[in-house]
Amino acid sequence: FRWDHRIPTKKKTKKGTKKIVMIAMPVLELLYSLLSRALGRQ
Repeated sequence: FRWDHRIPTKKKTKKGTKKIVMIAMPVLELLYSLLSRALGRQ
């Protein structure tokens, strides 16, 4: 559940190497995905 609601983004470190960082989804998208999965479940 936790990683399904994150967005991978590329970021440069202080040394200049590229790194993939997971940031949180916007709240409206998060609620939409939760509600779409919740239907039909107990």
